[in-house]
Amino acid sequence: MIDKELFNEGIKTVESELNDVKRQQHHWNKGHKVNTRKLYLNLNATMLTLKFLTNEAKKEFLKETQKEHENE
Repeated sequence: MIDKELFNEGIKTVESELNDVKRQQHHWNKGHKVNTRKLYLNLNATMLTLKFLTNEAKKEFLKETQKEHENE
């Protein structure tokens, strides 16, 4: 089973990282200088966190689906 606390912390992390990326993008769109390396690293970290959470959720879904088929 997915650790709910880990999953919730992961979602909070993704939200925080995306807010930071949005803030940097807003500054960039206004013509301000932005550290593009930091922007890239934040996006990369967000994607890795999402990938981890997605994989964990997929494993949990497959386990539940398998249990349902076994019970039928």
